[in-house]
Amino acid sequence: LALLPKDAARCAILGEPQSALGAFVPNNPAPVIDYLDWQRGYKTPYEIALMRQAQRLGVRGHRAAEAAFRAGASEFEIHMAYCRAVGQDANELPYGNIIGLNEHAAVLHYTDLGRSA
Repeated sequence: LALLPKDAARCAILGEPQSALGAFVPNNPAPVIDYLDWQRGYKTPYEIALMRQAQRLGVRGHRAAEAAFRAGASEFEIHMAYCRAVGQDANELPYGNIIGLNEHAAVLHYTDLGRSA
């Protein structure tokens, strides 16, 4: 708290209500949110090229995962097929794979990756 300004009322504080820090409660001023929304919506040619590259990798990975699933692979094998197809290990992926088969399919964000088909 020592690094925060003394007067929380004069601050633009962004976030969800549960992210309050003492008197510093998110107030999400509309002009600030609007500015940030516009900035997030605008992409440079470089950013667009990176997004296209990521999309190509994602499509390749999802197609490999689908093929592994249709071949009867386990959750772990499907995950590995995805990683091989994109040339990344689990630590390099932008987000963790959620692969749940059978009784695991109803578990939100299931990540244990059973090794039996």
